[in-house]
Amino acid sequence: MTDYITEEEKNALFEQLSALSGAFGVTGNEYGAAAVAERLLAPYTDEVRTDKRGNVVGIVRSGIEDAPVWVFDAHIDQVGVQVTGISDEGFLGFTDIGLDERLLPGQVFSIATRTGERIPAVVTLPRDPFALDVPSLHTLWLDTGMPAELVKERVHIGDFAAFAGALYEIAEGRVCGPALDDRSCFLSIACFARRLKESGARLPADIVFSGTVREEIGGPGAAAVAAGLNPSLFVALDVCHVEPGSKEDGKRLGGGPAIALGGDSDDVVSKAILETARAKDIPHGTYAITYASGTNAGTVRVTGEGIRCAVISVPLLYMHAPNEIMSLQDIAWAGELLLHFATRFKDDEGRRGYRAGDGEGGGK
Repeated sequence: MTDYITEEEKNALFEQLSALSGAFGVTGNEYGAAAVAERLLAPYTDEVRTDKRGNVVGIVRSGIEDAPVWVFDAHIDQVGVQVTGISDEGFLGFTDIGLDERLLPGQVFSIATRTGERIPAVVTLPRDPFALDVPSLHTLWLDTGMPAELVKERVHIGDFAAFAGALYEIAEGRVCGPALDDRSCFLSIACFARRLKESGARLPADIVFSGTVREEIGGPGAAAVAAGLNPSLFVALDVCHVEPGSKEDGKRLGGGPAIALGGDSDDVVSKAILETARAKDIPHGTYAITYASGTNAGTVRVTGEGIRCAVISVPLLYMHAPNEIMSLQDIAWAGELLLHFATRFKDDEGRRGYRAGDGEGGGK
């Protein structure tokens, strides 16, 4: 299935990803991102809702009484900052949520106020711009350029701010912009939902598509979904780091989704995903996770009596930066992999373990 997306499909993916990337959704204030996610799922599900925690949950029912539940999840929160104080001069103190302090000086942020305004602000430069030390958050401020009285009237402690910016195509099928971690993977799930609807396939489980909140602070959103639905299977889609010039073949931009082996990933489920990719000729890679994956799977797998999890990643450059880079083709291939895996997987598959050679890196 090595067919590449058409120009029309690429444009549609770009438009949808642009809407997701541009929606405000810093961890703790994901309402804007949730609204876009809900609209994307609505045409392809029997039911879609936003739960008490702010998670978007779309359901495709199997029609089978007491059917098992399979959850396919991507988090919709993004990194950002939160206002912690306002100086007499109107500068804003802040704390970061998942950001690298080295990236902050000079960056433009968009502050979401309590009244729904979006106020631009620039992170101040260190007093000595030539200093080699990484600036401390305590020495940086957000500067709105407004008089102090106006700042104190419109901005409040607790307001969130996200990187300002838009999605751009920088090369054929490759895009850059903010919040691609993890809105891109939610788009893969939406592609899966659309393809499942178009195929008319009836699966032996109720399928849940979730866009969960607060992954960047430990994943309580995903934990709430798992506790409420008690799924027999939870597949976490999240981006993975790709380093420029990396020799790690299992994670390559344009090389397809990367299947995680070990760690939070159940060996039987991971093997079934890998076998699906090979059988359907879907470009893919593999990579090893010795410990925790840093995804929602890590939280969900120890929920209740324990839930079988797997992790599928979409390669990404410059994670948590103002402009992350990834391939639209990889997003589409990840959605296709989910579709074929779901139609092939048997919920009662036993724990067989790996044969030698099943975990080799690379892929198609």
